[in-house]
Amino acid sequence: MSPADAPKGLRRRVVKKLGKKLLRGVLHDFLARQSKIPNDPVLDASHFPWAAEFCSRWGAICDELDDQLMHRAALPNFQDISPDQYRISPDSMWKTFVFVGFGEPSELNRELCPETAKALDLVPKLETAFFSALAPGKHIPRHRGITKGLVRCHLPLRVPKDAERCVMNVGGVR
Repeated sequence: MSPADAPKGLRRRVVKKLGKKLLRGVLHDFLARQSKIPNDPVLDASHFPWAAEFCSRWGAICDELDDQLMHRAALPNFQDISPDQYRISPDSMWKTFVFVGFGEPSELNRELCPETAKALDLVPKLETAFFSALAPGKHIPRHRGITKGLVRCHLPLRVPKDAERCVMNVGGVR
């Protein structure tokens, strides 16, 4: 059977698998060589001139998060905003409050959280930013993005009392 005769779902899976291998191989290595920052899985905040000022606004950002969490049930699930994420979050235990999605700002959410919006304005070339609210017991399976062309930053705002049980593993670094 030629690829053209293969069922559409099978063809999509094969193309996606080959595309990931290509992107994670050739493109991954190319981007790593071009990067102005180290290729380590976890980067020190000192590489980002805006990070200290951003983190100094933690209290105000946290207050605005708390305001939004009062309406947690009304917040969209992560996979509702980004359907490609259904594999890592098929339930309603991961909620989001989006400020910027794929370069497009949510003016309403920025108005609801003006201090967070001001802090996000410090970040150059910001593509996506959101509050990420995980329900107790939520486990996000190991996964990786398509490329290393984006830097992901996390600012923990509300962490359980038994924080040693709340772990993030990035490239083998806890």
